Amino acid sequence: MAVADAGEATLGKRERNKRDKLRRIKQAARRLFRMQGFEATTTQAIAAAAGIGAGTLFSYARVKEDLLLMVLVDDLVQVMQRAGRSAPAGAPLLERLQHFYEALLRFHARFAVRTPERRADLERLMQAVWVPTSQWIAAAQSAGGVRADADAQQAAWGFWAFYYGIVSALLNDTFTLGQARVELGRQFRCLFKGLAP
Repeated sequence: MAVADAGEATLGKRERNKRDKLRRIKQAARRLFRMQGFEATTTQAIAAAAGIGAGTLFSYARVKEDLLLMVLVDDLVQVMQRAGRSAPAGAPLLERLQHFYEALLRFHARFAVRTPERRADLERLMQAVWVPTSQWIAAAQSAGGVRADADAQQAAWGFWAFYYGIVSALLNDTFTLGQARVELGRQFRCLFKGLAP
């Protein structure tokens, strides 16, 4: 008997039924989101495709966005596990990191904003972040506080990337606001070490 099968055998019938329902819900949501898109898919359609009542569905996911997150997390974990296993053994750290994160890029590229209006909104948002950040870095560079060969725009990207990771943890309740502020300072200091003259 496989380890997974042995684990299933030790579960009570009620727990096995809950896991089976959750598996069916995720499969139905994944299939319908891919076929119809997120907006067009209703929770009633997901419940029907999973073979459960709408009330039962809401005991697993309170809103449709919860279902999308459940599906995306499962898919993303699988992508990361495959990327981790396929990273070139014995390769330099930078090459392994590149391999791993390129797999994540391919996954996220499927969700790119496609409409010109939303792209313009996102561009405006990003300009509001990068323009002042890169200007401050360039000014510090002129004053001798940042390495002369540093690329101010790339450094601004780096600060944004650290921030984005921390705000993601804040939004999913991994960090409190106080913890997020401490971690933001720690990560920024780490990045700044690479910019120091």
